[in-house]
Amino acid sequence: MATANPATPGKLAQLAGNPQYSQVRSNLEEMRAALGKVRSRLAEISILLQQSAADTQPPGVADALQFAQTGKVMRRSGQVDELSEEQSTLRVHEDSLRRAIDSATHELQRVEGEASAAAMRELTPRHKALAKLYVAKLVELDALVMEEVRLASELQAAGYSPSFAEWLDWPLVGRIDDPHSLIRQRVKELRAYAG
Repeated sequence: MATANPATPGKLAQLAGNPQYSQVRSNLEEMRAALGKVRSRLAEISILLQQSAADTQPPGVADALQFAQTGKVMRRSGQVDELSEEQSTLRVHEDSLRRAIDSATHELQRVEGEASAAAMRELTPRHKALAKLYVAKLVELDALVMEEVRLASELQAAGYSPSFAEWLDWPLVGRIDDPHSLIRQRVKELRAYAG
């Protein structure tokens, strides 16, 4: 008996086609790329500052010697100051980007969750139709098992011992008329779900 599959009608819209999802995802990717560039530049600055520190005497000593000779307080070299300022600014950018990425990630998850919930609401009637079809097939299978029971009873009534090579009845699954069987419990659950 061929039965139409209720799950086939219509095609579900792709999540990537959702404009809100696409926008949040695009923003998130842009921020992640920016964060990568910021971190890369921070690493470069760190290396440059380490090289600068290794090339000269400690700033405190050189500045103190210069002060002793001239009486003027000297600042560190301009390049070191510029790098330190850039490093400080980039650390603020890095922190801001991390917080924005966390926020965008939560927003993306919220949008995905809402879109998934909407898709589930759309597909639930079709899924319930599948559940009804599944229950019908379980009932059909149970009817076959009951037919096997009748065959065995017929053999026994005629004085024979029923010993089929394979039995349709599977004790682990049971039969629908058995109140303790797994199949009865599953049919009950699916009927409640499918309505």
